Amino acid sequence: MSFLQSFFLYGLFAVSLPFIIHLLNRRKAKRIPFSTLYFLRELQKKKMRRLKLRQIILLLLRALVIGMLVLAFARPTMHSNLALLGKTNVRTAAAIVLDNSMSMRWEGNRGVRHNQALKSAEKILRQLKAGDQISLFVPCVLGELSAFQTFETIDGLLNLLNNSQPSIQYGDMVQTVNQAYSHLEKSILPNKEMYIISDFQRSSWQPDKLNEISSKESNIRSFLIDLSDATNENAGLAKVELRQQIVELNKPITVAAQ
Repeated sequence: MSFLQSFFLYGLFAVSLPFIIHLLNRRKAKRIPFSTLYFLRELQKKKMRRLKLRQIILLLLRALVIGMLVLAFARPTMHSNLALLGKTNVRTAAAIVLDNSMSMRWEGNRGVRHNQALKSAEKILRQLKAGDQISLFVPCVLGELSAFQTFETIDGLLNLLNNSQPSIQYGDMVQTVNQAYSHLEKSILPNKEMYIISDFQRSSWQPDKLNEISSKESNIRSFLIDLSDATNENAGLAKVELRQQIVELNKPITVAAQ
């Protein structure tokens, strides 16, 4: 048993909330002088026992609902070869949208973003199993990386990614995500998942195109892996000028850059 989104398991602490609320709302019974009526006292005891039992059952059901909801978000998966379990694994059509634009060359506190992206992709791929459909989408065509590729094995995709480098161009991630959506919608497999690995920089995510993604309605589950560090100041070349009009071979030149 493993969990694809294990960080949601921290939500299991919320299971204790119904018990805490129950303890805080407990009221101390007040003693009221009354005539000693034996049958009335016995009837009261029976009603209190039924009420307490009902409260305990309701408390356990509330805790169970919270626990099951947290486990559902954590997405448990079972990998087993036991014949008693039958065919519990459902084939998955998985699309990995990997941002390989120029901003992925940035080296922050956690290292180069491209290297972080490769580690995230490997972690996702290791959760898949034989028979799953695997596809890779990148915004920038570079070397052996094309805009869209399918793979029969996980190792084939990992070898390609480990030998790849980020581009020196800006990519259109919105268009790439739309391509991945269209590809998954054509799949006949019941489980469809898309993993978007990016630093979500404005240069690759054009704000005026984001509505094209949000308007899509399908049974595709999408997961975002954000590799951005704390907000950094952007730097870029705004203007480059040659200071001399004549450029000669093997002669030094002066460049002014802003």
